[in-house]
Amino acid sequence: MRKILLEGVIPGLLFGGWIVLVPSLFFGLFLATILAAGALVPTWRSARKARRSLEIGIDADRTKSGERVLRSLCVEAGVELPELVVYNPKQKGAVYAAVVGHSPALILCSIPLFDLPLREVKGALLHELGHIQYRHLLKRRILNVGTLYLAIPLLWISHLCLAAPICFGLALGTFSLRVVLRIAYEHFTEYQADMFSHQLLPGAFKEFLHRQGNLGCRSWFSSHPAPASRISALS
Repeated sequence: MRKILLEGVIPGLLFGGWIVLVPSLFFGLFLATILAAGALVPTWRSARKARRSLEIGIDADRTKSGERVLRSLCVEAGVELPELVVYNPKQKGAVYAAVVGHSPALILCSIPLFDLPLREVKGALLHELGHIQYRHLLKRRILNVGTLYLAIPLLWISHLCLAAPICFGLALGTFSLRVVLRIAYEHFTEYQADMFSHQLLPGAFKEFLHRQGNLGCRSWFSSHPAPASRISALS
């Protein structure tokens, strides 16, 4: 019986496993390569896509006045001038700004943002310019793809060598680690962009965060830290 297992059953299972697993490994790495290429290719269509997603419409007058403010801030910060779009948000009264893409970059701002004092508007725009200056979006995509490159061979090897329950647990742990790393990186980039704004216009973004504080605290699993934590970091 032992001879049958050693010379017949076990080699057969291993050989059969290799036939299935080797193509799956290369297919997984191929998909990761496609994702990596997508992360590194300049997102020159990001502005067009963002415009198509604006359901209510763009405020041309505020966009034009905002561009004048943004242009002066870019000169001061030494950042390439991105496109600016001011629009009506889906959520009534929402005050926020966000960067889309990385080359070229597009800053999307809600209309209520420009109802705030000019100093706070500048602080918020400088925060977004910080994301552009440090290439946070590009680095986040590279991080996501890089951890995927590490996860695929690890799961492949574990599936080959370990029992199914252990392999499932390892897979769950690996992808949970990817989520934790992504959230930790998101928090780091927010603090770094906060400091970028604070160094160029001290106190402005802190005032903006104070105003945002009444929106409630965010959980640790949010991509943005709680306003109180960010204010404390700038103090």
